[in-house]
Amino acid sequence: MRKTRSYYVEELQRLNANITNKVSKNTDYLLVDSNAGNKLENAKKFNFKILTVAEYEQLKEGV
Repeated sequence: MRKTRSYYVEELQRLNANITNKVSKNTDYLLVDSNAGNKLENAKKFNFKILTVAEYEQLKEGV
């Protein structure tokens, strides 16, 4: 079963992550799935670190 955006928001907030709805100069990481759209393009343009959901899940398992 696919996890929702709200699932990841809540999980990351429990880890003290600051979650925003916009990509800006203050963005450290962008967590993306197959529907990333314009945010992914902006993140690539500004060389932000991009994590796919699968990569995030792998990192999480290593924690």
